[in-house]
Amino acid sequence: MPNLLQRGAAILGDRLQSAAGRSVTYTRRGQSLTATGWPAKQDYIIDNDAGIPQSVTFYDWTFATADLAFDDDPETFAARAGDQITETLNGQDLTYEVMPPGDRPVAEGLDTAGVLTLIHTKLINQCPTP
Repeated sequence: MPNLLQRGAAILGDRLQSAAGRSVTYTRRGQSLTATGWPAKQDYIIDNDAGIPQSVTFYDWTFATADLAFDDDPETFAARAGDQITETLNGQDLTYEVMPPGDRPVAEGLDTAGVLTLIHTKLINQCPTP
């Protein structure tokens, strides 16, 4: 039986999904799934190779963890660097690559129950659809 915080995270996820969600395709080496996530543009301060801090823009996608499952492993999902998220927005195909911002992991749980997952990405291309 879920506790109060688990129910709250599930309700928040449902509300954000319906209010701000975008249908995207999550792809990994030929496998893909369709999920509804919502992005947030975030600047991270990351040390470059010379040890100089610089601001880097990421797009952090939040998903209901239960929506992230490939057919070959419906129980366990872990975002991996190199995975891609693709969406069509205002007639443009946008592709985001999953990657860690600095020393952080590529994905983070947003609650202790694992209801919501945040995946860090960078926008890698912006191509108009034909």
